[in-house]
Amino acid sequence: MAKILDVRLRSGVSDQGLSLGEDSGQYFQALSGLWSYYMSRGPVTTAQEIATQLLSIAERSGDLGLRISPLSMLADVVYNLGRFEEAVERCEEGIALDQERAALDSAYAGSDDPGIMCRMWASWALSRLGYQRRAQAMADEALRLGSEHT
Repeated sequence: MAKILDVRLRSGVSDQGLSLGEDSGQYFQALSGLWSYYMSRGPVTTAQEIATQLLSIAERSGDLGLRISPLSMLADVVYNLGRFEEAVERCEEGIALDQERAALDSAYAGSDDPGIMCRMWASWALSRLGYQRRAQAMADEALRLGSEHT
């Protein structure tokens, strides 16, 4: 909580937000917004800390789908830090969760945005690592899922 609180205070978030429970959906959304801020304005290492904290919250929640978004965020961060192998690993974790969720939920059609984003980041990272065929296959899958996304 101390790291999150410190990030929130440095970002100018009002004290009203401090009354939210750390594991609440509103808190998760607020931190997601802070992650977006730090990804666009820096420092990216703060965005990484926030994404790691979001992943911890998502893991505690037990919500399979909720865990995909912070994995996509972490992939974005490490990709932009030039750590392409780690980006692929985070993406593969997110994709596996996305596929597991699809298999468990018969009403689940296609993928949601974090699952597609995991595939997109994986494609870019694989391309940077010289795995052009795998990168193309991942990009094709992201495009297919995006086309099916409603």
